[in-house]
This record gives sequence, structure tokens and C-alpha cells, in this order.
Amino acid sequence: QAMEMCAVAHLLKGEAEAAELVCNDLLEIEPDNVRVLATLAAVYIEQGRNAESRAIAEQLAERDSTDAEDLYKIATVCCENGLHEAAYAKFRQLDQKTPYDGRVLYFKGVSAYKSGYVKESIKTFSELCTIYPDAEVAKYYRKELCRYDEEGGEPPELIYFYHLPQAERER
Repeated sequence: QAMEMCAVAHLLKGEAEAAELVCNDLLEIEPDNVRVLATLAAVYIEQGRNAESRAIAEQLAERDSTDAEDLYKIATVCCENGLHEAAYAKFRQLDQKTPYDGRVLYFKGVSAYKSGYVKESIKTFSELCTIYPDAEVAKYYRKELCRYDEEGGEPPELIYFYHLPQAERER
């Protein structure tokens, strides 16, 4: 686990090549390690190797896991690779294991919307607003989703990064 954290640290410092080397060394020892594979997928995204990252994400999406950390890693790698249905499925599983986790609920709401489940997304953001009444991003997304669900028109842009859209921040 320490070596995996070393790979993550390299990635966070912008040292993608060093992170890749550590991941590859670890995968020689444990070729099915979910967390290392997820980190390698993130490395590939950083390097612009999107097809390789997506291949890992698709492989991980097929995995069943009961470990919350594994589920989170799989779900976020699916998000990063546009596998929204798979991400939503994993975040639903994770929500059962870690109820009231704002980070999980947020990603669950975004992935639900990106999978076409607008009402489920509204429900999730409403739950998030109840648990965290000061969560401005959750309130904004819930408002925009409700408007879209009731009136149609321009679909809101929901992103996996937790912040208000630029236009909303400039108000």
C-alpha cells in the first residue's frame, strides 16, 4: 500500500512517468490490484493515453468488490473515462456502504444525471442538501435539474469536479 501511495504522490506532483513506473512494478507483483490499476488509468489520462485508460476502466467496471475504497477507485476511474452508467452503479453500491458521505452522494448525483437518470439525480442532490444544508454546489445543481425536469430547454452542465460553473461563480 505504501508503494501505491508513492505512485499517487508522483502523479499529484506531475511526475506521471515516475508514477507509471511504480504502478508497473506493483502490477508485476499483484496484477489484479484494483487500486494500482485505477492509479495507472489516472496516469494514462494525465499522459493523454485515453484509450489505454479507458481499457483499464472498462476492465475495472466489470469487477465486483465489497471493499469501499476499491469501489470508490473503480467509480472515479469510470467517471474520468466517461463510463457514467458503470460509475453510477458503483456509486450506488458505495452509497449503501457509506451512507451520508457527501463526496459519494455528489458523484452519485452527477453520474446519475450523465447516465440519463434526471429524477434520480434530483433525488440524490436533494438528499445531499438535506444532509449538508450549506452545500452551495448541491443546491445549485438541484435547482438547475428541477428547472430542466419541469421546463425542459437547455440541459444543465454537471461536472464531476466539485465547484459551481464559472458563470455562476462570477455572479
